Amino acid sequence: MLFKNLTAYRFTKPWRISLGDLEAGVAQKPSRDCQFQELEFIGFDYVHEHTRLRVWPIQNEKAFLLKLTQAKRLLPPAVLKEEARKIISQKEKATGEPVKGPERKEIISQVKDDLLQKAFHKKSAIQMVVHLENQEIWIDQVSEKKCEMALGLLRKATGSLPVEPISNSGEIVEQLSSWLLNEDNCPDGISVGDAAKLVDTTDAKAHINIKRQDLNTDEIRALLDDRCVVSLGIEIGDQLVAELTNLRGLKSIKPKEAFDLGSNEGDDPNSAFDALVYLSVEEIAAARHKLKGGLLEATQSNEEAVA
Repeated sequence: MLFKNLTAYRFTKPWRISLGDLEAGVAQKPSRDCQFQELEFIGFDYVHEHTRLRVWPIQNEKAFLLKLTQAKRLLPPAVLKEEARKIISQKEKATGEPVKGPERKEIISQVKDDLLQKAFHKKSAIQMVVHLENQEIWIDQVSEKKCEMALGLLRKATGSLPVEPISNSGEIVEQLSSWLLNEDNCPDGISVGDAAKLVDTTDAKAHINIKRQDLNTDEIRALLDDRCVVSLGIEIGDQLVAELTNLRGLKSIKPKEAFDLGSNEGDDPNSAFDALVYLSVEEIAAARHKLKGGLLEATQSNEEAVA
């Protein structure tokens, strides 16, 4: 499976782009290491190590795969503070006078510049699928900050990107709690898995993580008396096993059956990668379709019950 997590965004109005225009746009924002005094830099990278493509077309250009790489210098504030403190202390001992504001700031700035030259570099990848047919964008991340950073770079590369988070449709805590209380409440094609995260209704910091356990027990259901479900392990049709969050994201995605990509001997790496991308996008699209239908049905049922 290509994605491990999924945060989905939808276009707020019809949006199209050609392969050529997208390639030209991302080529203007390539990934690279941090330069000079940069703390971080993000750019579009090659989608896998055996290709020079930054845009991978899927299903006759119905969708595109992109990969962004964030380069970051590791300079913990505590390290900067301690090194600056040593130099300031040495100067105060040598002069017998306290180092004042402007000079203190200058020392801290100089120490920061020196440490940045020696700082370790860390790189992390962010995968993204722009699905034109479904008019959605999928990002292999659960961090809102990283998702917004990726969308911001794509917006700069394409000139416009009218999207909003799927989570704008509202939280689904009630649906998740209902499914856990009684699996019969799950929509068709969706069943409860073996993981859940429960949060105290009066203290959001108090939570219980349940992993690899049978959730269909009285003991588990009793935990819901004063707690709500913010993440629930589910199985989606024949496609995926994942954890569905209260913000409609998916975590820890796994295919229910391993993809058959054929023998690796003598295979063109691009062909193998293309098969992986195709199958991953097909499975995610099918799972997203079931989820959207299931959550819509659950919302309508709740509204009818209230009425």
